[in-house]
Amino acid sequence: MRKTGLAALALLAAVLAVGAAAPQKIYWGDSFPKGWNGSWPAALQTVPERTNYIRTASSNDVLEFIDALRWSSENMSVFSMFTSPLRRNCPVAVLANPRIATPEEAAKSGKTVVYLEGNIHPYEPEAKEALMVLMREILLGRKKRLLDSLIIIVCPNFNVDGNDSLNFNEGTPHLVGSGNNSQNLNLNRDAVRVDTAEVAGLYRSVFNR
Repeated sequence: MRKTGLAALALLAAVLAVGAAAPQKIYWGDSFPKGWNGSWPAALQTVPERTNYIRTASSNDVLEFIDALRWSSENMSVFSMFTSPLRRNCPVAVLANPRIATPEEAAKSGKTVVYLEGNIHPYEPEAKEALMVLMREILLGRKKRLLDSLIIIVCPNFNVDGNDSLNFNEGTPHLVGSGNNSQNLNLNRDAVRVDTAEVAGLYRSVFNR
């Protein structure tokens, strides 16, 4: 028991020494690490990264970012989940190595398929931006190894119409979308009745297909 106790104390001391040598800063509210966008070229930076975190991406910005990634990596295919009531396209990216373009190819690979979705409520745009950063890191950055065992399907901007119905926000970003879609329906409450084009598209193009 005595040896075990001494070993535990030694381990605790080592952990504390490491923590003292390399303190971790916690970022709250509108604060963010300096140089957070790293050395990525402008075309591969998100709207927040390019605007000092005072703007969030429009639906067109999301389309342009996905297009930039598609032209920069051979491990990405894109399909449309649905066309919104206001005729906006909802792009979905499939990240895989080797590239996957059909459900049959995904099944044949034997890999686990993961689906990630953001921006159900566009007044909370953090997931939309984080998913675009994650896509970039998986395709071109430090997370490429994830594609060794996974196929990752990403829809960063599910509520495309709500995203672009801008409202003033006292914090940042200064302009954000609404919580509902263009029919004033909450997409997060439509899993059973499936009244919306958005959720119908999710069932048809992702879950069932």
